[in-house]
Amino acid sequence: MIHQEKFLQSGKQKIYTQSWEIENPKGLVGMIHGMWEHSGRYAHVAAFLNEHGYNAYAMDHIGHGKSDGQRGHVDDYDLLLDSVQVFFDEMKSRNTNAKPVFLYGHSMGGNVLTNFLLRRKPILQGAVLSAPWYRLAFEPPMFQLLLAKIMMKIYPAFSDKAKIDAGAISKDPVEVEKYKNDPMVFSNITPAFFLPTFENGLWALEHAKEITMPILIYHGTADRLISSDGAKEFKQNTGDNVTLKLWEGVYHEAHNDFEKQEVMSFMTNWLDQHLA
Repeated sequence: MIHQEKFLQSGKQKIYTQSWEIENPKGLVGMIHGMWEHSGRYAHVAAFLNEHGYNAYAMDHIGHGKSDGQRGHVDDYDLLLDSVQVFFDEMKSRNTNAKPVFLYGHSMGGNVLTNFLLRRKPILQGAVLSAPWYRLAFEPPMFQLLLAKIMMKIYPAFSDKAKIDAGAISKDPVEVEKYKNDPMVFSNITPAFFLPTFENGLWALEHAKEITMPILIYHGTADRLISSDGAKEFKQNTGDNVTLKLWEGVYHEAHNDFEKQEVMSFMTNWLDQHLA
């Protein structure tokens, strides 16, 4: 396995990317992380993909990890889609043997990936959506949404700390401590990041039927951050191209919960079935 790091130019900002490449892969998987985290937290997922014959790639969102930008802020939601396009184009440029290409998005990354599929219509083999942010597991109070809309007009880059329980990511206390002690994990978010992401999650549900490529959605039923009902609703709005797998009792980060080996095996089996 060869690990490489590279910065790519996306508009005015540089985004950080990583790759884990093996000899003679049967496919490529590009990973898009969730809110407040970074691509480095997916190194073990990349290793699992390598072991099962796939090259793995990952990017840091604008305002996250080693990428440019104010933490937890983006000037415009479309810039997130632009950065995924740059990342995807880089993957394609390295796909010299024309192997099948998949994209994977977790949580907020699943929200962005779904909108990328709907709005940019990339040509790829399929996509994996892990606990995608369509609906939060809790309804934001109406006054908070109203305040966010007001702040979007007067100070969209205002940064506030979200009150998130780190214990909600996994039942594994080791993973929770790693998350808490990770210097690149943060909890700031701005109205310009939150409100469009919130609204585009709902928009994606309404337009789900427009995606015709193979999709795997999996979600833990005990997720206290993102509602698994959103995944169910997405499936209801689509056809046979979408596979929904609900993991009973699993928390938000299925790839970091006690069931992670089973979850990642399910994912690679699905990838194998959709290579052709």
